[in-house]
Amino acid sequence: MSLDKNALEQPANKLLAALPASDYQRLIPHMKLVPLSNRQVLYQTGEPITEVYFPNKAVV
Repeated sequence: MSLDKNALEQPANKLLAALPASDYQRLIPHMKLVPLSNRQVLYQTGEPITEVYFPNKAVV
């Protein structure tokens, strides 16, 4: 699911919101919304990290 125009204007994630606007704009083409399930495992110990998650309305 890709980000819609409204989701790009003001990031809900505080870390993304703290970035300078130019840095945030450079990240936008590489971001997508990812629905997650309750208690979903994002990483396993020892596996390489290939993605980074920036929660919008959740605690991870």
